Amino acid sequence: MPSNHLSYAIRAKGLPAFNNRIRSISQRYGFSPVKMENSLRQFIGILQQYQCGASFPLTAVALKRYPDSIQAFQQAPVEFCVHGYTHKDFSSLDPDKIVDQLHKARQVFSNTGLTTTGFRSPYLSRSSDISKALETTGFSFSSNQPILWDIIDATSLTASQTANFGHAVAYYQPWLADARLSLPYQIYGLVDIPVSLPDDEMLFDRLNLSHADVENAWQNILTQTYQRGELFTLQVHPERTSLCVEALLALLSRAQSLSPKIWIAKLSEIAAWWRNLSAAYIELIELSNNQYKVRIKSPVSATVLVRSVEANAPTEVFFDNYRSVNSIDFTVRSSVRPIIGLSPNTSQVLANFLRQQGLIIEFNPRREQYSLYFDQESFDHSQERSIVAAIDSSLQPLVRLWRWPNGAKSALAITGDIDALTLWDFGLRLIGS
Repeated sequence: MPSNHLSYAIRAKGLPAFNNRIRSISQRYGFSPVKMENSLRQFIGILQQYQCGASFPLTAVALKRYPDSIQAFQQAPVEFCVHGYTHKDFSSLDPDKIVDQLHKARQVFSNTGLTTTGFRSPYLSRSSDISKALETTGFSFSSNQPILWDIIDATSLTASQTANFGHAVAYYQPWLADARLSLPYQIYGLVDIPVSLPDDEMLFDRLNLSHADVENAWQNILTQTYQRGELFTLQVHPERTSLCVEALLALLSRAQSLSPKIWIAKLSEIAAWWRNLSAAYIELIELSNNQYKVRIKSPVSATVLVRSVEANAPTEVFFDNYRSVNSIDFTVRSSVRPIIGLSPNTSQVLANFLRQQGLIIEFNPRREQYSLYFDQESFDHSQERSIVAAIDSSLQPLVRLWRWPNGAKSALAITGDIDALTLWDFGLRLIGS
């Protein structure tokens, strides 16, 4: 029913934020797509200054109404992902309807000459039914899981700001960055790429922060993800481009100034890399006199790290106690096997998690043969950060691949949902069209 879509939009945002949203859209959208086209040109112009790309999840029905507006950007350094057929809560749909929505959306994209296997849910809705439907309909990656960074000083907020922000957090039910890793993960054949909160909607519309405060917020998240070697997936709706120009320029400028570098990539590139990393094949051959031959079979662009071993190839400081190796075929000297040993009873979920970190693992009951060893029958994701900290803080010998390619320490993805192209789209959206 049409009223359901309106009531859901109010429930998702909260009434104050919904009212603010209604007031703001007349300034950011017009009766034709011209305002949005201009916003996209401005956004892409910033990207071109730094020779990087972005990913724009796009509602298919808006694309169907105004295909020329999006086709004009096909040569730009951006990709368009599916953001639903219509902008509705996918978690409220039964599995058959989810599949139908996804098929219809992909058909619209195909008819418009756009190729994508990426998806972000409206309202960041997520469920096992959504993930299974995405795999069934040929998608290879999604970006639905929010992760919240503790960057807002709660003591500085007014009562209304606190309520607006708290409503968003309660609705999204994000991971907390202090407890979980901001990294892709594989589920039902998909790679899901977490999106960072607070996003532009929360910062500007809910908290009404200044441009300088938004810039500081983004810089804070970038600092934390860089220090941890993780991923910052920025969410900037293109409709707010004019509000974010200085903050976005400052973010990209700093991201390109750091060494080791930050990999700035589109969602499809990150998903493809994560699959390659998880499937990486590293050969460790035991020689004589505590020496091991290391051969990196794939992927070619992998960042190879060593710690507390002697290597016969050039190395340089990477971070903490790790050094990067400029070779994919080299020898190391170590008193133990410089990889992760796992007991035969260790959880397969933990083994998969370690592989996705670029760690070399072997199942073997002989603990004494390994520099690091886990004997853990159960594993849940609340243990991720403590396990990674134990590995990274150790001084034991280790050879591994890093999470990111070509010598990058962390990663940054610029994304922006395009919920609508015109005021008409917004009106029709509220009645479910």
